[in-house]
Amino acid sequence: MPSPAPGSTAPECPTDPPCNEDRGCLQRRWLIAGALFGALFPIVGWIVATAPGVDGIADAHRHQPVLYIVDLAPLVLALTGFAIGHFHARLVKSRLSVEQTVADRTAELRRTLEELSATQAEKDRFVAGVSHELRTPLTSVVGLSRALAEPGAEFSTDEHDELLHLIVRESEEVASIVEDLLVSSRIDRGQMNIASVPLRLDEELCAVVEVCEVDVEPVRIEPLTVNGDCIRIHQIIRNLITNADRYGGEAVTVSVFPDGSEAVLAIRDDGPGIPAGKRDLIFTAFGKAHDDPGRTESVGLGLAVSRNLARMMDGDVIYRRHGEWTSFELRLPLIADGPTERRVETDSLSARIAQPHAERVRYAGRH
Repeated sequence: MPSPAPGSTAPECPTDPPCNEDRGCLQRRWLIAGALFGALFPIVGWIVATAPGVDGIADAHRHQPVLYIVDLAPLVLALTGFAIGHFHARLVKSRLSVEQTVADRTAELRRTLEELSATQAEKDRFVAGVSHELRTPLTSVVGLSRALAEPGAEFSTDEHDELLHLIVRESEEVASIVEDLLVSSRIDRGQMNIASVPLRLDEELCAVVEVCEVDVEPVRIEPLTVNGDCIRIHQIIRNLITNADRYGGEAVTVSVFPDGSEAVLAIRDDGPGIPAGKRDLIFTAFGKAHDDPGRTESVGLGLAVSRNLARMMDGDVIYRRHGEWTSFELRLPLIADGPTERRVETDSLSARIAQPHAERVRYAGRH
């Protein structure tokens, strides 16, 4: 068999040389040689036996015709040897096939075992994360509620209002975690329904910012109309703001502006950003980019759920790094005609967003 050309890859052989192709070639050569030798021997014997002047051999064949059968013995031996070699090759091929199948199944079982181990570890981390996320606000809710319900407890009006505010805030935190879990489960099962109605993206941003616990600075707020689900857009904005507050820097800004045929809602912070090798991981379920033990743990669903919801509304959630700023952008298709409902002036929205959190909460309560 010719050697491979320089730079080419030789065919893999399941056993040591000769490989399967060489073995088949040798079998064909031996078959031809054996057939020619085995057929030539009786022909020569018959010619010699019938040739004039060769009385001894001719007489022996005339008196003992069985010698003609004996002359066929080399042909029979050649065919028998070929048959033995052929079946031996098939046995070797079957053995190699079985060994390869066993090796493939073993490798597949090993991969499956590794995946199960990874899944188990991921489940353990998920359970630990969910337990931590739920335990912290629930502990606050239970403790504050008991304090308010304690017989004989006396609180001033301001203290009473502050405790109720804390209970509401922690309850909303629990509700947000549970909502992300439910939405993620519905998306995985293909049972998530998304509404599509015209709405003002800047007004939806203001509605979320008014009740969130993060002080944000409006940078560029333009009145833009998109088609989408109001509840799910609120969920996306809340997740993005929470992510910026938890993992970003001290300064958090919000913007709403057009970019071609898309409306962009950008949440930016002056934090360190996401490491280059983990920028895709943050948009996977339970994926995390930070392993800082001193950082507050999270379930790891917020960004994954936000991107899935945005894509179900023909949009997307993307990550960008602009100089010293980290930006998460909600992008939705921009529509020209706005909703017929009451619109709030952009300047008024920016002023409400820029208010300190305590004043925004009071404003939202009155409206």
